[in-house]
Amino acid sequence: MTFPSPTQMPGSRPVPGATAPVGADVDPAELTAQIGEITDRVDAIAADTTGDPDDTEAVGAHIAALDATADLVDRAHGLLTDALDRLDRV
Repeated sequence: MTFPSPTQMPGSRPVPGATAPVGADVDPAELTAQIGEITDRVDAIAADTTGDPDDTEAVGAHIAALDATADLVDRAHGLLTDALDRLDRV
């Protein structure tokens, strides 16, 4: 079985010596900090969620924590997807 070479793969490629387009404004340090804040919040939610998830009274707290965590994961996904989209335009 043969595989395509990198030049045959889909997607744009930077031209040597070309300037980066406007969309190539991804700051890895800023992105890392934003994702770090989100993962810290997810960890805090997990630490604050107490009680047995099988306990009827604790179920509401676990559902709320799961909902908050899902929102944060969705936000992180959006940040990473946006960064990849901007890099793909280079």
